[in-house]
Amino acid sequence: MLQELTSVPLRQPAPPVSTTTTLHTAGTGRSRKKSRSGCGTCKVRKVKCDETKPVCNRCLSTGRTCDGYGAQGGGGNTYLDRYGRRSQPTTTGSEVQLSKPLAKSFPSDELRYLELYKQRVSWTSSGWFGYSFWHATVIPALASEPAILHAVVALSAAHECNFIPGQSVGTRERFVLKQYSQAISGLQPMLARTSDTQDVAVVLVTCMLFTFLEYLRGRHEIAETHLKNGIKLLGDGRVPRSSVMEQSIVRSFAALVTQRTLFSSDFHLSNPDIFPHSLATLHLPSSIFASPEAAKDALDTILRRVTHTEHLLQTSQPHHQPSPSLEKTQSHLLTLLDSWHATYLRTKSHLNSCPPDKDTPAFGSHPGSSRTPLSYTLLLMSHSSALIRAHTLLSASPLIYASHTRLFHRILSCARTIHIAYSFAVQIPQNVNFEHSICESGVVASLFYTAIKCRVRCLRHYAHASLDAVPRMEGCWDSPVVAKVVERVMGMEDQGVWDARKEEEKDLTTLPEFEDLEDEGVVLEEEKLFRSVRVEMREGGRAEARCERVGGDGEVEVVVFEVGNK
Repeated sequence: MLQELTSVPLRQPAPPVSTTTTLHTAGTGRSRKKSRSGCGTCKVRKVKCDETKPVCNRCLSTGRTCDGYGAQGGGGNTYLDRYGRRSQPTTTGSEVQLSKPLAKSFPSDELRYLELYKQRVSWTSSGWFGYSFWHATVIPALASEPAILHAVVALSAAHECNFIPGQSVGTRERFVLKQYSQAISGLQPMLARTSDTQDVAVVLVTCMLFTFLEYLRGRHEIAETHLKNGIKLLGDGRVPRSSVMEQSIVRSFAALVTQRTLFSSDFHLSNPDIFPHSLATLHLPSSIFASPEAAKDALDTILRRVTHTEHLLQTSQPHHQPSPSLEKTQSHLLTLLDSWHATYLRTKSHLNSCPPDKDTPAFGSHPGSSRTPLSYTLLLMSHSSALIRAHTLLSASPLIYASHTRLFHRILSCARTIHIAYSFAVQIPQNVNFEHSICESGVVASLFYTAIKCRVRCLRHYAHASLDAVPRMEGCWDSPVVAKVVERVMGMEDQGVWDARKEEEKDLTTLPEFEDLEDEGVVLEEEKLFRSVRVEMREGGRAEARCERVGGDGEVEVVVFEVGNK
C-alpha cells in the first residue's frame, strides 16, 4: 500500500497522442497543421515545448506524463520517475534527493493515516494553489525518511483530534504524540550534520510539518519556534534553490511567513528578501504570468516588503514625519502593484480567450493549478488588500480607509465568488472540505483586514460573516477566533453610535453593489476608531488583541482583550 502511495502520478496523465496530422478549428471549417517539433503531449495540447530530453520540463512542471519525441524519451511524471530512478544516490550541491528504497513494512494504523494524508491532508494543506510541497515533495520522501513519515502520520491523525486545553489526552492524541516523538528522534542525527544539503532538506520538510501540527494542536509558541528555526536555516543559505523540490520547500515557508505577517503582529522578518525574488531583483513578466503560483510568488514578494515597512513605521517614533526614503519606498511599492495588476489583467484576458481543458478536474478534487480560475480570484483579493496597505502606509488616521471603499468592496466580491464555488464543491462526495483543516494561505487575512479597516458598516459585517462561515485555519490564523476578535472590535467602535441589532444576518451569496451602499452606514467618528489592531494567537486556540485609538483629548487609549475558540 505504501508503494501505491508513492507511485501515483501528480495529476491525471495527458490524453494519448493522436495519429491525426491536422486539427480542425471549431467554427471556422479551416484546418491547421500541428507543430512537428516538441514532445507528443505538447503537440496535442498545442503549447510550445522546450524540447528537453528525455522528458520536457513543461510536462514535468505541470504534472503531465510526457509522451516523448517519437521513439525517444517520454514518461517522467510518476513519483518513481521524479525521485527514484537515480543512477547515483549521492547528493550534489545543486540538487537534493529524498528517495531511497523501502526500509520496512508499516503498521496498519500508520498506513491508514498515510492514506488520509494522500487523499485529503496534502490537498487541503496546499490550499488554493498548486504548490508542490505537500504532495510532490513530501509523499516521495515517506518511504525513505522516517522523520518525515512519522511527522506526516502525526499531522494526519491530528486532523481527527479535538485538542481541548485541560482535558485528558485520548487514545488518538497519544498516537499523535508517539508519532511526533518518533519523528523528532529521526531528526536528531541530522541536526548534527546541517552541512549536508540532503539532511538540511529533510529537516526543513519536517520543520514545516511540525509547524502545521503544532498550529492544529493550538500550541502556537512551539509552532513559531519550528517556523523560526526553518527560516534561520533558509537565511543561512544552506539550501540550494536550483531544483524543483528545493524551490517547493522555500515557497512553502515563504507562503506561511507572508500569511503570518498580515495581522500587524509582533512577527516580522529582519530580512524580507530571503525567499524567492528579492524586491530589488523582482521581474514582472511583460506578457502574462506563467501560472497562479508565479503570480502569487511575485505578489507575496511585494506584500512582504509592505508589511516590513509597516513594522518599521510602527516601531519608529510617533508623530514624526515620514522620511523621504519611506516615501520613495511607498511610491516604488505602488508602482510594482500597478505593474502586477496590469500583468494579471493580461493573464486573465489570455485565459478567457483559451478553450477550457477537457480534463479539467472538479474544484477541490486536485490541488489548485493554472486551470483553477478561483486561484486568480484569490490573487485579486490579496492584491486589493495589498494596494490599500501600500496607499495608507504613511498615514496614521483611521479615516483614510474611507477613500478605499471600492477596493474593500472588490475584496468581498472575490470572497463571495469563492464562497459560492466552495459551497457547491463540498456537496460532491469525497471532495476536499476545508472545514476543520489547515492550509498555507487563503481568504482569512483579507477578510480580517476588511472587517477591521473598512469604514462601511454593512461591508464590515459581511466580512465578519464570511470569516465565520467555514471554520478553518490558514497558517496560524483560526477563522472562528479571528471572527470573534472582529466582533469585539466592531462592538467597541460602534458603542453609543450604532445599534448592531440593525444589522441583519448576512446572506453570503448576496453582496450589495458598490453604487447601492448607503451613507448611513459609514463610520466617520475618528475618536471611536482604532488606528491599529494587533493580533497574536496564544496557547489553546486563544487570541490576544491589542487595540489603540486616539481620543478627542489627544490621549492614546490602549485596549487589550482575549478571545477563545469556544
